[in-house]
Amino acid sequence: MPRRMLDTDISLSETVESCSEWAQLLFVYMIAHQDEWGRLVGQPAKVKAKVKPLCRRGPVQFEKAIRQLARAGLICWYAAEGVTAIAYRPASFNEYQGNTHQKALSQGRRSKLPAPPLASFRWPEDGPLPKAPEECGTLLESPGQEKLREGYVTKPNSTEEEGAGANAPPPPPPPRAAWPAESAALKAIPGYPFDEERDRSLMDSLAQAYPQLDLAAEVRKMRAWCQANGKLPMQGQAGPRRRVRNWMEKADEISSRRTGTGRAGGANVGAAWRRTSGHR
Repeated sequence: MPRRMLDTDISLSETVESCSEWAQLLFVYMIAHQDEWGRLVGQPAKVKAKVKPLCRRGPVQFEKAIRQLARAGLICWYAAEGVTAIAYRPASFNEYQGNTHQKALSQGRRSKLPAPPLASFRWPEDGPLPKAPEECGTLLESPGQEKLREGYVTKPNSTEEEGAGANAPPPPPPPRAAWPAESAALKAIPGYPFDEERDRSLMDSLAQAYPQLDLAAEVRKMRAWCQANGKLPMQGQAGPRRRVRNWMEKADEISSRRTGTGRAGGANVGAAWRRTSGHR
């Protein structure tokens, strides 16, 4: 994924400033994870796992921030074609990310996420909004409105708490039963910079985002794949936790395409991971 640009204009945006500091932080972090159409996965637990996996805030706090950003009109939060997604405005994306979108078009690359149901968040290539409402998708939050959808928790308060206590991170939850096996699998990776607090937070967020995956087993598969492809030890290599996160994301994608309850095999995930993460 190409690097994303952040302009100093954001410091003078009254719309951004109208949001809580937590929502502003998430808005900036999500910019780095947009695809070439300004879109990213929108399920709160998966936003946490992808964008800020070490954060102590849970999916409920992520959802509140996403809703606030959507009400401010900074993002479009929607569900379409069985997928929950977030979209940034094409006009802003073109202004600050240069020719990223046009380059993707010239190379025939399309977004894996469906087009949003708001015209101002659609690219010309998406075409006009379908006339049939069921083909448009569903806005999970509308600008200036509180529009709830079944399956998403907590309706936000009209006045969000902004005191010091609201911005302080909550205490870490008690360890999950699977954590000992997961920590042992991580420690077994040659050169992995294991850190009890950071890695437990990472695995907690991945467990919330991908509950169907056996994370310890997937870590062992990743280690075997790295060993077979000369990617070990990890000393001095950038982003070891990003590698773990990317592996789980690809394992979930492959598993979701399959019928039945079988999980993706290590070799298949390894091939997908290599193609999409640049580890060749």
